[in-house]
Amino acid sequence: MALDKSILKAELITWLENPADNIDDSADLFADAYDTYGLDAEDPLANPLLLANRQAIADAFKTITINDTASSSAIKISNGIILYWTGAAFDFVPPQVSSLVTTPMIPTSISATLTTIFSDNSKNTTIDTKATQISDLLDTATKTVIATIVHPPPASPTIGPIT
Repeated sequence: MALDKSILKAELITWLENPADNIDDSADLFADAYDTYGLDAEDPLANPLLLANRQAIADAFKTITINDTASSSAIKISNGIILYWTGAAFDFVPPQVSSLVTTPMIPTSISATLTTIFSDNSKNTTIDTKATQISDLLDTATKTVIATIVHPPPASPTIGPIT
């Protein structure tokens, strides 16, 4: 499979429509939503994702307090998503030696737009609109993650964005 933005959007709608009773539960639901989407990622040779850090998203989200602004909340969530991909591993087919994320996304590429989305408290903004905005942003940012597949010498590694 490959990353499918519609899966992320559907998971985010569920998260937004069913507010949790506390920050820990909300963090876990958001992390599950992103992880459900992320687990379908493939490296540039279509090797499936084997391991990513779902807990990093939940842990980062759980640090949000009532005193956080939309901007500081967005930065914390962005950092969690980056940590999700840091060191992520893909399954590989021998003679490939390894397939790892070597360049996670840049936090500012997510946090500035998330701040705008989080700051919009208009009663006219629907859950579907919010889910679309967040899924569009995260899907675009996620597809900038770079994986490197190492081949036996003398072959050069294959380097490219995940899909």
